[in-house]
Order: sequence, then C-alpha cells, then structure tokens
Amino acid sequence: MNNHTLSPAITPGHMRLAMLTSALAVFMANLDISIVNIALPTLSAYYQANAAEVAVIILSYMLAITSLLLVAGKLSDLYSAERVLVWGYWVFIIGSALCGLAPSLDWLTAFRFLQGIGGALLFATSAVIIVHYVPAERRGRAYALNGLLAVTALAFGAPIGGFLVEYVGWRWIFLINVPVGLAALALAHFAFVRQAPTAAKISFDLPGAAYSFLCLLGFIYGMHTGQDQGWSQPVTLLSLAMCLGFLILFLHRESRCPEPLLALSLFGQRPLSAAILGNSLFLALSGGLNFILPFYLQWIKQLTPNQVGLILMISPALSMLLTTLSGYLSDRIGPRVVCIAAMIGLLATAVSFATLGADSSFTWIIACQALYGVSRAFYITAALTMIMCYAQAGLAGMLSGAKALVLNLGLLIGVSLFALLYNLPLNDLPTPTAWPLPLVVQGFHYATGLGVVIAALGLIVTIISRPFAPPLASPAKSNV
Repeated sequence: MNNHTLSPAITPGHMRLAMLTSALAVFMANLDISIVNIALPTLSAYYQANAAEVAVIILSYMLAITSLLLVAGKLSDLYSAERVLVWGYWVFIIGSALCGLAPSLDWLTAFRFLQGIGGALLFATSAVIIVHYVPAERRGRAYALNGLLAVTALAFGAPIGGFLVEYVGWRWIFLINVPVGLAALALAHFAFVRQAPTAAKISFDLPGAAYSFLCLLGFIYGMHTGQDQGWSQPVTLLSLAMCLGFLILFLHRESRCPEPLLALSLFGQRPLSAAILGNSLFLALSGGLNFILPFYLQWIKQLTPNQVGLILMISPALSMLLTTLSGYLSDRIGPRVVCIAAMIGLLATAVSFATLGADSSFTWIIACQALYGVSRAFYITAALTMIMCYAQAGLAGMLSGAKALVLNLGLLIGVSLFALLYNLPLNDLPTPTAWPLPLVVQGFHYATGLGVVIAALGLIVTIISRPFAPPLASPAKSNV
C-alpha cells in the first residue's frame, strides 16, 4: 500500500461495511439535491408562495453544504472522520424529520439549512473513510461504489420524488431519509474500528471558519441574485464584493494561522492543484450541460417533459453501468490514464453537443447523450481516486473538504455561465413564447461553445495532473 498503512484491526468485513457506509452518505446527500426539485410546484401551492420564495429551500440547502465543507473537513481531521460521519448522519436524519414536519415555509427553509449541515459533514468525510479502511490498490473500486450511488441518487431523485409527492405526500420526500439514515448508522456501528480517544489538545480556526462562511455566503447569494435579478443590480454587486473581501481576509488568516482551516500548502503541489482544477472544470461542464439540455429538447426540439426525461436518462443510466469498470481500470492502469481518456471523451461530447440544432436527428442526439454518459462515468471515479492519493495523515479531511468545495463552486459557476450565454440573445425579448427559434438556437450554441472551451481546459490540466502517494501513518481512529 503506497500511501496508507491500514490498522491491523481492520478486517475485510470492516472494509466492506465501511465502503457501504461511505457510499450511503454520498447517496443521501445527493438524493436530497435532486428529489426536492420535483416537489417545488406542490410546495408552492401548499404554502401559497411564489416560485422564487419556494426556491429558497434549495438555496438554503446548497448554502449550508457549500459553506461548511471546509469546517466539516477540518473537524474530521480533529475528531476522526468516523465520528464526524456519524454526526453527519444524525444531523441529516434530524433535519430531514423536521423538514417533514415543518409547519411553514420559513421553518422548512431553516430545517433545510440544518439538513444541509448534515450533508456537509457527510460529503466531507465519505471519501476519507475509504482512505482509512480500503487498501490503496483497491480504492478505485471503492470510490466506484460511491460514484455509482451518487449517479443513482441524481438519476432517480426526480422519479422517486414524483412518486412520493403524488401517492404518499410531499412530506415523505424528507421523511424517507430517516429509515435510510438509521440503517446507515447501524452499518457504521459495525464497520468502524474503535480506539481510545487521544489526549491531544484540539485547536480550531474559528476566524477562518467565519471568513470562509461569509465569503461563500456572498458568492452563492451573488450568483443566485445575478441569475434572478441581473448581474448589474446593486444587491448582486454588493454580494460579490462581500465575497471578495472575506476571501482576502480568509487567505490572509490561513497563511498565518498555526492550525488553519485550510492549509494553503496543499495547493503548492502542482499536480494536485491541477487534478482538483480539472475536476472542477468537469463539474462546470457537467452542470452547464445538465442545465441547458432540457431547454434544447423542450424548446427547440418541441418534446414533451416526459420525452425529455427519457432522453436525459440515457447518460446517467450508462454512467451507472460503467462506474464500476472505471474503478477497476483506475486500480489496474492508474487513475490519471483513465482521467485523460475520459476528458478526451468529454471534449468530444462538448463538440458534439455544439453541433446540435433544430434539424438534428434524434439518433444523433441519443449518440451524444451516450458519449456523455460513458465519458462521465470513467472520469468521476478516476478523478476522485487520483485526488485522494494525496491524502496525508491528519489532513485527509481537509483535502476532502477542499476538494468538495471547489467542485461545488465549479458546478455553480458552470450553471451560471451557461445560463448567462444562453440568455444573451434573448434578454430583450418579452416572454419565452415570443422567442424566435433562430435566437434560441443561437443562445444554445453560445452556451455549448463555452462547453468546448471548458472541456479543452479540463483536458490540459488533467494531462498536467498526476497521482502521488506520500507515505502515511495509519489514521484509523474512531470514538463513535
């Protein structure tokens, strides 16, 4: 094992249960990103609120996750990833139960924030659990299980949510997390190796945590208001200025703090920085394409929502089938080789989508979706495996949290830029029903052209990146 010596107390049974516990954490946190969207119209009617007011429950969840990932990663280094993962499950379960019982929209928004705190703890520690319990030569397959359940959650969140809303009631899109979370906690009880607590003094960077939270609050709110109200509006500019100001304070604090929330030296390793940046560019491309394709299929090709859903299922379905193969290849030939091949496929995907127009055949559209699904499946697992090769003793949680944060920011930026370019030819027109088809196609080509640029940059930085495996002492410890 080239970068981690596992504890002798970890048996194959512990390893398998830990892998499943980690994968369920990814599944639950991702499921609640997609499952709630389908219930927004129902929630709007139930609470007598407009679409913008109801959308805040999505924003509050994403704000909590994104802004607290660094804090969650640091906590996992201080208290052990196992303990923090269990905390995450408990917070997520309690938040989900309260969401299902929320008496008003304001309370639902607050409880969604609490649920998002649990999601941050789950996201930041799930990858670290694999480092602690799986030998290096098998981690590609372990991360493949995480990727499989993540894709499954995102693919089936809407259908599951639609079924629950229609036949059981909207509250069950939250309450369904309670039995799943309790089952995961039971698995964690048997999976994690317990050791006596250490007497080391705990130090936590509270100013750094406050600066990072306020920086990300300004960024996320600024991106939200920029899309909703316009990028030149005072509230948007003020939010982004707030983001920049607190970012400067955060970087100044972290460069001088003896126990930083984020060790900036992590990013002094060019291959690691390139790997994280490549993954962020992938998320920007993926988020942008996922945003723009429904508009193309419904407004340009004039498909029904049900037909759109069936076509968009092609990509995640193929990803589900091939994720395990990606993990196997990452272990056999190395994750960097798989990442480069997958990014070449993603560049070809972006070019293919950029060729779509009003007259494109459905055979070509399906082929583009298939190429997208295959390329995405191979990239996700290999990229995560390569990044976590850099996990160092005492810093694995910090790396995992930083990685997840950068990926979330890439996703948000990608969606915002694709939306901005798509709407560029359409901004001065009154309503979607009055939009001329050539201008809609033009906006689609602006957005997909950006996708080609992002994919090309992603290929360049992926070539620069490479896996690295520093020797580690075993960090396996738990007090759960």
